[in-house]
Amino acid sequence: VCGPSCKTSNPVYQGPGGGGAGGRIAMLVSTYDEWRGSTAAFGGGNDNAAEHLPNPALVNTFNVGGGFYGGGYYQPNNEYWMPQMPSCSCCQYQSDCPWSCLCSASSTTIYRYSSTGALLGSFSLNIPHVMGIVGDLNGYYYTANWASGTVSKWGPFPSTNLQWTSFSIGGIVASITYDSTYLYALQSRGNTLFIINKDTGLEVRYITPFGALVPRVQLVGGRTDFASQPVASISVAAGKVYHALGGTVYRYNLDSGAWDGSSFSTVSTIAGSAFNGRDVCVSTFGSPQPFSCYQVMNDNIWSDSSVKALKYANRTGGDIGGPGTIFVEDQMVGTGASGPWWYTRLWIDGQNVIPPKPVYLNERNPRTLQNNASETNNADYSFSFGMIINEAGLELTTAWSQRPSANFDVLLSDGTFDCHVRANQTWYIGYVPGATNVSRQLVNFFIFLGGELRLVDHVDISGKHPVALDFAGLLAGGQYLRIRNNRIALLRSTAMNAILQNNVVVNTPTNGTLLLSTLKLDAGSQWLYDKGMVMDVGALTMHDGSVIAADTVTLVATTIFMEGNTTITAAARGPQTGVGLGAGKTYMDTNMTVGEGAGHGGYGGGLDNSTRARSAALGGSPYGSYSVPNMPGSGGGGAFGGRGGSTMNIAVGSYFYLDGQLVNTGGIATGNNCGGGSGGGVYLNVLNFSGHGLINVTGGTGVGRGGGGAGGRIGVTVNWVSEYVGTYEAFGGFGGLPLVINNFMTGAAGAAGTVYYTDNNAGLDRRVITIVNGTAVSPPGYSAVLFDNDNREQLMPTVLMDETGGLFEFDSAILLNYVTLWIDNLNATVIFHDFDGDRTGRVHVRGAQTLFVEVVESEVTQSIAPVSYRVDATAEVVFPNEVLFMGSRTVIEGRVTNVLTFQMIFGSSAQFFSTSQTAQLSGDPMLKQYTDLTLPGNISFPTMTMRMGCYLNLSEIVLGTMTVQAFTFTMKYWSLVTLNHGTFISTSAEVESRALLSINGTGHGQQQGPGAGVTVMRNNSFIGSGAGHAGRGGGFWVTCTCLANATGPNCNLNPLNNATLPSPTVFTPTMGPCWYGTASWLQTGLGGITLPRPNGAATGGAAYGTVYYPSMLGSGGGRGGGNLTVLGNNTSVGGAGGGYLIWKVGTLLYVDGTINARGNPGLGPSSGGGSGGSILIYTLNISGWGLIDASGGRSPDIGGGGSGGRIAIWCLFQDQFSGTRIAYGGAGDSPGSAGTVFIQENNRGPQYSDIKYNPATGQYVNVPQFQRLKIDNAGQAMQFFTVVNEPGFSTYYFDELELRNNANLQFDNVGRLNITIALFNGDQSGLIRVQANQSLYAQFDPAEDALIYLVTSFWVESAAEIWVTSTTYLLGSRTILEGQLGGVQQLFIANGATVLATGSANTALLGTAGGYAFRTNPGNFTWATLTIQRYSWLAFQHIDHPMTLIIDALLVQFGGLMTMDQASIYSGTGEVESTGSLSLDALGPRSSDVFRGLAPGESYMGIGSGAGHGGDGGGGMNSTTDGLPIYTRLRPYGGIPYGSLYTPTETGSAGGDGYGGVMISPGGRGGGLLYWAVGQGLRIDGLLTCAGGNGTGLNSGGGSGGSIWIETTNISGHGVMSVEGGIGSNGVGYDGAGGHIAIRARFRMLYGGSFVDHGGNRLRSQPLKAPQSDVINTVAKATGYGGGFNPMYGEYWMPEWSGSTVYRYDINFILLGNFAAGALVNIAQIWGSQDGTYYAVSTGSPSSYVYHMTYFPTNPVALISTQMWKTTVGANAAAMATDDLYVYVMFRGSMSVQTLDRVTGLPVTSFSLTGGAPLASFSSLYGGLVIAENKMYVGLGNMVYRYSINGSYDSQQFMTQVNVEGALFNGRDMCVHNNANSRSIYCWQIFSHFTYDVMHPWEASLYLNNSYNPYGGAAGLSFYAENNRPPQYRQVLLDAQGNPVFSEDFHYCHVDNYGFNVSGATMLQNFNDTVFTLQELELTGYSRMIAYSLNGTITNISVINFIGDNTGLFHPMYSALI
Repeated sequence: VCGPSCKTSNPVYQGPGGGGAGGRIAMLVSTYDEWRGSTAAFGGGNDNAAEHLPNPALVNTFNVGGGFYGGGYYQPNNEYWMPQMPSCSCCQYQSDCPWSCLCSASSTTIYRYSSTGALLGSFSLNIPHVMGIVGDLNGYYYTANWASGTVSKWGPFPSTNLQWTSFSIGGIVASITYDSTYLYALQSRGNTLFIINKDTGLEVRYITPFGALVPRVQLVGGRTDFASQPVASISVAAGKVYHALGGTVYRYNLDSGAWDGSSFSTVSTIAGSAFNGRDVCVSTFGSPQPFSCYQVMNDNIWSDSSVKALKYANRTGGDIGGPGTIFVEDQMVGTGASGPWWYTRLWIDGQNVIPPKPVYLNERNPRTLQNNASETNNADYSFSFGMIINEAGLELTTAWSQRPSANFDVLLSDGTFDCHVRANQTWYIGYVPGATNVSRQLVNFFIFLGGELRLVDHVDISGKHPVALDFAGLLAGGQYLRIRNNRIALLRSTAMNAILQNNVVVNTPTNGTLLLSTLKLDAGSQWLYDKGMVMDVGALTMHDGSVIAADTVTLVATTIFMEGNTTITAAARGPQTGVGLGAGKTYMDTNMTVGEGAGHGGYGGGLDNSTRARSAALGGSPYGSYSVPNMPGSGGGGAFGGRGGSTMNIAVGSYFYLDGQLVNTGGIATGNNCGGGSGGGVYLNVLNFSGHGLINVTGGTGVGRGGGGAGGRIGVTVNWVSEYVGTYEAFGGFGGLPLVINNFMTGAAGAAGTVYYTDNNAGLDRRVITIVNGTAVSPPGYSAVLFDNDNREQLMPTVLMDETGGLFEFDSAILLNYVTLWIDNLNATVIFHDFDGDRTGRVHVRGAQTLFVEVVESEVTQSIAPVSYRVDATAEVVFPNEVLFMGSRTVIEGRVTNVLTFQMIFGSSAQFFSTSQTAQLSGDPMLKQYTDLTLPGNISFPTMTMRMGCYLNLSEIVLGTMTVQAFTFTMKYWSLVTLNHGTFISTSAEVESRALLSINGTGHGQQQGPGAGVTVMRNNSFIGSGAGHAGRGGGFWVTCTCLANATGPNCNLNPLNNATLPSPTVFTPTMGPCWYGTASWLQTGLGGITLPRPNGAATGGAAYGTVYYPSMLGSGGGRGGGNLTVLGNNTSVGGAGGGYLIWKVGTLLYVDGTINARGNPGLGPSSGGGSGGSILIYTLNISGWGLIDASGGRSPDIGGGGSGGRIAIWCLFQDQFSGTRIAYGGAGDSPGSAGTVFIQENNRGPQYSDIKYNPATGQYVNVPQFQRLKIDNAGQAMQFFTVVNEPGFSTYYFDELELRNNANLQFDNVGRLNITIALFNGDQSGLIRVQANQSLYAQFDPAEDALIYLVTSFWVESAAEIWVTSTTYLLGSRTILEGQLGGVQQLFIANGATVLATGSANTALLGTAGGYAFRTNPGNFTWATLTIQRYSWLAFQHIDHPMTLIIDALLVQFGGLMTMDQASIYSGTGEVESTGSLSLDALGPRSSDVFRGLAPGESYMGIGSGAGHGGDGGGGMNSTTDGLPIYTRLRPYGGIPYGSLYTPTETGSAGGDGYGGVMISPGGRGGGLLYWAVGQGLRIDGLLTCAGGNGTGLNSGGGSGGSIWIETTNISGHGVMSVEGGIGSNGVGYDGAGGHIAIRARFRMLYGGSFVDHGGNRLRSQPLKAPQSDVINTVAKATGYGGGFNPMYGEYWMPEWSGSTVYRYDINFILLGNFAAGALVNIAQIWGSQDGTYYAVSTGSPSSYVYHMTYFPTNPVALISTQMWKTTVGANAAAMATDDLYVYVMFRGSMSVQTLDRVTGLPVTSFSLTGGAPLASFSSLYGGLVIAENKMYVGLGNMVYRYSINGSYDSQQFMTQVNVEGALFNGRDMCVHNNANSRSIYCWQIFSHFTYDVMHPWEASLYLNNSYNPYGGAAGLSFYAENNRPPQYRQVLLDAQGNPVFSEDFHYCHVDNYGFNVSGATMLQNFNDTVFTLQELELTGYSRMIAYSLNGTITNISVINFIGDNTGLFHPMYSALI
């Protein structure tokens, strides 16, 4: 061994140096060889290898925190590292869901644990989704990055510096491990090991002696569940791989990947693993997360005392020397002529040295030379026996011959010997001429070009290296060749073989050609060619997982047997990019080179960029034979287009069994915007063919805008029996996916290729023999063509090239998945004897082609063709008498012949044109003798049937009035027929459910017809009114202040009485000042729910027509035109009226679908809608459940909607139609009136009844039902209820009840009443009232318990009930539940719904055997899930007893609101999202209640004190000069503290009443009470609040905050929990105390939000109900619009319109100077921030901009203003203000408000102001927006309106002296000016105090100051306890007496009075407890705490750590010891 000088400069270990080579031993034995000793010639060196235990055992367990997947071990510190996987909203694993589900996390937190599970700390890495992590001895650590598919190197720890990130491994990286040399990575759900260089991050791949790339190591054997779960972990140690997945760990060899037979069971489901050098430790997902460690090594391979010199890549220290040789020669006794003979043996042991150090043979046997003898096979070097093991090498030298040879009679190896048969060498291995034995060679053979290897005929290649045979030279023998499991054979283009007979070559070896008797590929083996494959083999057998791959495949065999999961492939080995007969084109588009897909079996994918339409002209062209495909695919377009597929020709003389796959697909493009290659050709000519496999010639995928390659061609000729039931795939390749650099444009997919196959299964008698050129020719007995494009492309055609002179005939054609088929010859005759498909494929009959479909030589009279037809005007399709059209894309412009029964089925579509004709044939169809030829455009089929999903388009027939004659006319489920006005004549007709017959918009044109709309001038704009029919069309709601002849200041026009307004073409009211608008709203006081009230009179088109016999067209709407100066320049078009349909049915019309005759909408600005048309039906019977609709057309904007039309159904016998017949008025600025529906029936006998569900009995019975009800007020709000009151009725059933536009409906029957509504429809504003003793079944059917959306509101009174399905969305805007809600388990309050549940309401669920499964008591509710969605509100109110809500999951989503009085919630999980709110504010005891709470405020001499709870309520107390209160109680007494610190169970209390008592000035209500028990986890990101209520009136006290008590396993979030006290009313009312918050987290407390527990602060600024004019100021400069205020500097700012100069004024409006606002111009408003920066809006069109700017006054003159962010908003942004979170932007002319994130400027949401100012006044919005204290002030003209922050008008407004065209808000006053006189500033006080802090005048704060507040209430308490804390909290503590106390919980208490220095104190209290232990006590905001004392007993308080802001005070009074 070497000394230190031999070592590397920076060794990892100071190990041994390199070992010396072994020597040589020769033993020549001439008599007896009885040597049994040992011989060794090993190389020297350290070989102290670690050993693997045969039976791993559990040696250690410990727990870590929960929620981890993956993990690893950091070796230097002996730490277990666990990455925190982010949660994903739609899936847990990225591999289990779409890529779009990836979470948007940008980093990963790594938690560090000791070997006992103690948390040591954490750190963050700037990369998301880390799964595995390991650290090496040098301190570097490596991560497996789950989503990106990469590996990264970091460190050295504790540094988080990124060293490198690897190549993309592809897919998902699930685990990573390492040894002293390499990293090893494993994909999720995979078994391939990726070896990575630790220094560079590059992949390590071995190279064979021939330069070939050795495949990656794959773990094979043992487990079969690699893909079963996404999370798998690996560990590498001493040449082995431990693979952990599911609940087991398997061990594999590192070099080969083969399972070594060892495995052991672990935990049930492995979530990750870590290898600590000795043990494999696995974890299972949980909380806490347990680790179990299993010892797998005899010793720790990483321990300093036992560093191992591991074999293979695990070796450390110096290398081992090469081996020596052991040669033994024994003389053996012989008899006869042979005499004695010599037995020679050679041993070489390489000791597993990598790379091998070979032994060289350079001498011949001296005995042989001495005797001038020859060795076996005349070899230069020969041995009777050889043993070459453990990676030993052996090479021949040319010392004795230029073509040396070696012979081994027997050669044994362990599979590690690489036998290199080099050029000019011959090796004989076990070769004996004529021998028939099987030679299994555990040797890896490398036959170089020019080398020869001779073997016996039966040879198994069994070497254990990945490449067991590398074949470039000559193989002699080996006719029966077998490649053993998982071995790889590489075949070079020069490989050839010789057939030996008696040691003589009997064939002529040819380069690249192999002749074998059998070739057997065992499981997992590979037979790989570097070029083309040419092989003639007797029997080819391929077992599971074996592969043959070559550039081209030419294979001749007697039999081929391919098991499942075997492959022969030539995929993407054809022509290069841009090469081939169908090469993809390349073109320039917008400075971008685009390559399209290559063609072959069809056109390659091409896309016309200008139209974005598919273009066959741009894709590669089709070519090649469909029957004998012998041409390769072509290369895709572009510089890096995909290669084409190659050719594959296989001939089999006996049978071919294919369960595997033949793959010859096109290549994927390798560069952006390049096209895919087209698929190649596969031709099989076999005698018998069977199996379940796959033949695939799919085209390659394009990249970016590149097109996909076309599919190739498959031809299969089966000369006898075909039993193949496998799959053929010739799909076109996908177009490229959208990329940012391509403007998100996609590429077009390629067309499908062709599949042609034949067989002769029917026998010889079916084969027609013909003589061609004197030779008998037998065509196949059966031929078929298959076309399938996998839904990838609908327009690119697949093409059958003409091979038969224009006649195409096939027994069967199969078209699938939107393929389009062209026939090459335009004059071709095409005969298809049978069609098959999925209805989406289409045959295009072009030019003069004639297509015969199952007519010629047909044995049937019916064609069931699941394909589409496109028949050009000069083409023809001939069918049998009955045709079932199944295609989805049929277009008939030509002739359809010979059809008596026309049926459309399975979602087909057909379109007829004015050139279409129908005809019948007589005689031979080929002769085309026509009868009954119709005129163009008329249709006559004795039977017409349109089945489910079908579409018959007759609307393109525009010549005259169409008549459709059909004895039977049937429209099945989901079918559609469109037509113009006309007549249907049929004996019977049926329109099934979901079918639609439409005649919309074919009546009178604009301003035509009896009810024509007019054009009205309004505000200099031309407005079109809606057309009338059954009612008046939509006009305008006109309210005029005074008539021309009226007198007096208060004259008023009642619009409902003004019924005679004139309607000329242009109408201008002259009766006085008029206001135009829509309906207003009337507050009902019913829980905030509203009812509408109309305002004004309509002036639309007049009504006309008859209800009974409607046959008139709908009228046209007014033209309108908008803001035009000349009416003649108008381009708008009023909507046409609906058409008419007269349908005469002899027996039965069955309508389950829809018949429409709607008016058309207006087109263009201000145009009016057309009125609905007429539907007149004469029938004997009518039945069904469908829809008949004659609604009016809408206006596109501010025009009027058309009236509904008229429907009349004359049923001469029975009406069983239970569907919907509607005639809505069209929508518009003024909607049209509803139309009329008339039904008459003459008999309703039971024989015509339908089966209905009877909810009263729970059974289905025959009950005739008359169900035709529609309540729609057509835009007019209704104040009262529509009433249904049928005498004697106890049950109502309606198939559809539609309530719209605030329609109200109630049933007034006396007694018990059941109401069943099968389907609700509406706009959420309709209301149905369910009165006492009534049951409403809302879309309820127990047999079909589906998810339902109820768009109607319900008023369910007490003693009434409503039943819905288990999953129900309540969407109505005014639902009131006072009765029973039954059936629902998953309840959603959604889409802005408002639901009020009262104390008399309850829930119920039916049992399976009848009766109730459960029924809650009144005021209690149980659901499985409850979700309140955005802007929706669920209120549990008016409940006068404790309420219980039991639920699996409660979710209040973004913007949702849930309110409760006092409740207990029991839920599995709970969440309140950001801006969501669960509120119990002011919902505790009232001051008027008998029980006012435990510590209510009192009323004393007209003054109310504050209620107490967590502390003292505000009351009469004095204070000393030092600020400490003297607890001398004065009247009125404030409420005293009460409640529990740990388990608060009390509501807040009511405040004392003020002046005038409870009726005038009631005290504020106490906060509610919430107990929430959560089984798993609770997350609060929004608001959870139990605040006390404010006093009202004068001098009333505030209520105290309530209680929030939460018990949960985990809690998290960043929201707000509040129990703040209420505020006393103006005057001297006192404030309420804060309440109690207690949280018990059984495991983890991750809540990072805030606790608000302060008392009320009456001095906090409040908005004034009556703003006062404060002062008028004059400024120095006239500037124009806009303005603002900067609170940081106390400056008013006024921008100079329209430039960027901003003038600065001090608080007294003295000019200070100006500054430039950078790029800002047209500044409409400025809003200063507390940090001195400011926000500004720059108005403009089409876009406005909002800026966030810095502002640094460096000196009095020079000012710097730079941009922080800029956001583009809509046109005409006119006002802007901010609060703590958002920037609010408003727009001139709109009530819409857009919010932006204050920090980033990104859009957040938008909402609209409701109520208050009329819409028209918003056109005068100029910079007049103020936001403060959750209020919005909007200045419009000379009025200022106040809104709540959610946009609702709060009924407050005031008038200013001038029009508001700029507003400056200083925290208290809103100062306004107008543009005409911008120097005069008028200030109005709108708040009681400055909202900016007085102590620091221009800094915003949440409270006034820290001075003494005599009115304030004391703070409450927030407490939490948790069990998952660091070790420092798990220690022995000492109580006040010094006694040890052991505590596992972390107890924290928080008290913060927000700076309110008040007289009262917060009390630490828990019933009668006298001992308190708190790990942390936080006292802030001038809070003061005292402790409760029981009868003078000492109360001991132990506090480990005080934290706070230096203002908190702990006041030990009475008997407290702290």
